[in-house]
Amino acid sequence: MSFTNNLDTDCHQRIRANTTKWSNNIGDYSMIAAIGKGSFGQVFKAVHKSADNNNNNNNHRTNWSSEDCHQRQQQQYCAIKSIDKKSSPNLGKILTEVSIHLRLKNDNILQLFNVIEDNQSVYLVLELCSGGTLGQLIQKYGGVKHYNNKNKKTTPPTMTTTTTNGLDNRIVQPVLDYRLISTIMKQLCNGLDYLHRNAIVHRDLNLNNILIVRSFDCVGELAIKIADFGLAIDLNTNSLQHLTKPHRDDHVMPVPIGTTICGTPGFISPEVWSQMQTVSAKSDIFSLGSILFSCIAGYTPKGALDLSNFSTIACDLICRLLAPDPNDRPTIDDIVKHQLIVGPLQTQRLHPISKITDSLELNINGDGSVFIRFKKKCQTIQVSPDGLNVVIASTGGSSGGGGCSGGQQQIKQKVYNYYSLPQNEWKKYNYAQKFVQLVRAKTPKVTVYPKNDDKSNNNNNNEYILKSSLMENSDFEVTIFNSTTNESKKVLINDFMNNNNNNNTLKLAKFGQRVKQLYEFCLKTEKDFQNSGDRSGIDCFPITFGRKSKIKSDSSTTTLSPSQISSQILRSIQIDGIGEASQLSNGVFNVCFTDGSTLSFQSDSEVPVIFYPTNGVEKRYRKNDLLPDFVKQKLALLPQIVNKLKESQQ
Repeated sequence: MSFTNNLDTDCHQRIRANTTKWSNNIGDYSMIAAIGKGSFGQVFKAVHKSADNNNNNNNHRTNWSSEDCHQRQQQQYCAIKSIDKKSSPNLGKILTEVSIHLRLKNDNILQLFNVIEDNQSVYLVLELCSGGTLGQLIQKYGGVKHYNNKNKKTTPPTMTTTTTNGLDNRIVQPVLDYRLISTIMKQLCNGLDYLHRNAIVHRDLNLNNILIVRSFDCVGELAIKIADFGLAIDLNTNSLQHLTKPHRDDHVMPVPIGTTICGTPGFISPEVWSQMQTVSAKSDIFSLGSILFSCIAGYTPKGALDLSNFSTIACDLICRLLAPDPNDRPTIDDIVKHQLIVGPLQTQRLHPISKITDSLELNINGDGSVFIRFKKKCQTIQVSPDGLNVVIASTGGSSGGGGCSGGQQQIKQKVYNYYSLPQNEWKKYNYAQKFVQLVRAKTPKVTVYPKNDDKSNNNNNNEYILKSSLMENSDFEVTIFNSTTNESKKVLINDFMNNNNNNNTLKLAKFGQRVKQLYEFCLKTEKDFQNSGDRSGIDCFPITFGRKSKIKSDSSTTTLSPSQISSQILRSIQIDGIGEASQLSNGVFNVCFTDGSTLSFQSDSEVPVIFYPTNGVEKRYRKNDLLPDFVKQKLALLPQIVNKLKESQQ
């Protein structure tokens, strides 16, 4: 049987597209070391000699970018899975695996580059992951060697739970840190979402089939890939009725698959164990529950599970994922929105801010803690800057109802850890979380002021990119200035990339490649400085590139004469440790602080204080307004600034 000749046209097209990088001749690969062994073959770390020769031919190049170097290195090494034709009882099954795997391309799916065949073997040229498996990572950090005996009879896990409130020393400490578990689960959900959208069910998701891209030492970024599609099925080709629109959720129809139990004990869903002859994407969701349990407990679930010592939030998600009825299991969207996966809030680098509504008082304090008062319920929640420590306080309220004012009230206070927060308190915490997310969306992390020649390089000389900012929540915002109208517009690149054709995104589309260059530069800068900061212990953000240019009108508009300019700005100086200060002829003092915020003060105005925090949202304060502490701290520097300005005049 010729294996590769039986691949369909689409598979051959994908192989041909990859042959520019990966040779079709197995002699062009050198096997370096065996890194895995299965029933019908081995997996080797290999070097692609053709790519290596190409690299040698290019050694005279001196203009390698960092991206070129990365691709050059990645193209040299690969993993090769060698399958012995004679030993393999079912090449048709392997053909199905290859047909599915060749179609897949996702950041969290191991990529299959090429399929090579000779008289004895079939070779799969795969992406190389050098960090081992998730099971090995769990063992490294204290986990018990996971159960993986496919011949031993076992049953799907069942659960017993108890409710745990407050801080409890009996709560089991996870083998992997909860933040790391959240990172792993998000990437698994991304990979599964891609599979399920394409009507693919993996059916054998376990600790051995989740690969770590590179060696991980608890510092830096962990990246994972879903591997081994030997038991995967395509719902479209296996079903009696093709799906009109493949979908990742409940609309994926169960399909007949025979009566063979497949998968890894401890990760197999009840519907597969009971040989119901049906499977859906919800079978993979069950496996996620077993993986989550393993990351926390350090071993594979089997038999009856006692979750009584698990944290409240972890217990809730595990129970949902391992629900016996597939219809009761959450969707991918539900999982990524769960408290455990979202994780605790973070206020690092966020400036103090206060917001008051009819029912809420919301604050990020100077120390980074978050405080929210629920006026009608007479309750407050205070969360530490890292989001882990939660204090919820309540009062008895005043007699007659209608608020919390009046009379001496007894305060009841409870202290929790985030992961042990009772479910009935999650809603309060969500208010704090959403408030922080809104502030993060307005707080720049990486800011770039492009060169002035951006204006002359575009076809719309009255418009140019004034500033671009990667925000703390990963939004990317571009500010476009129109010199004719003297107005600026802020546009989120998220809308632009999703082709939301409103007026602002149409403006952004005019700048095309330049916007993408700025976006990619900010993303790469964030990654590089984050990795550097993780290893050095230094917080490198926020970062600003370039200088904020003064907005000037076109020559067609009225220009200011030197005498007019001098009549507006009396003097301007740079003050060490404070920033740039200027005094205007109308009595206004402007201070641009080193942290990026700006203060404008005019004593005889109805609005004497105007403050521009680094997120760019203007705050105006009238004479009788209560000033926040962070504004008071800035104002306290004003006498020193005025004296410096006076000294500069002498």
